[in-house]
Amino acid sequence: MADLKATFSKMKEEIGFLARTVQARGAKRYGRALAISGIVLVASYKMIFVEGGVKLTQAEHDLAAAKAVAQYASAFNDLDSAFRIFMLRLPPADRAEGWLLDSVRESMKAEGLVSQTLSPVAVTEAQGYKVLSINLTFQAKFKELANWIARIEGSRQLMHVSSLTLTKSPEAIGMNTVAVTISSVVPSGGRP
Repeated sequence: MADLKATFSKMKEEIGFLARTVQARGAKRYGRALAISGIVLVASYKMIFVEGGVKLTQAEHDLAAAKAVAQYASAFNDLDSAFRIFMLRLPPADRAEGWLLDSVRESMKAEGLVSQTLSPVAVTEAQGYKVLSINLTFQAKFKELANWIARIEGSRQLMHVSSLTLTKSPEAIGMNTVAVTISSVVPSGGRP
């Protein structure tokens, strides 16, 4: 604090000396030097304080933007990862109908089931997506049916049982007649 007072006192002395000298000898004699000093002072102020302030403000905005990006980067990465996993589960767009038919047939074969009726794949458009569905009927014991449903619902590709009707078969004990609709979805334009 004492150093600051001493510095201000010294500056006050120098300014007073400068003012007395200009008064004694006249402003005309120092006019050119004062004009150049004024120009240098204004240029220094503009280059150091004004442009520095603009750069500082820009740096503060950039820092705030970087903090916002860092804050939401983790959430974005998690959502992006989940979206990519979902997109990989969608069937191939170029042969989606054939894929669904083949997948249903393979799942039934793996469980030892034989279809009695199998409809062609129906396709309906809905908000940029194609909804695929196939209807089939077959005979199965409850355990076989449960295993088959688990296979369909647990498939790596996105398939699910949309509807299921189970009727006890009167002629064969333990057998059930099953009418089921299997569905999937694919983007109209293919995977992004």
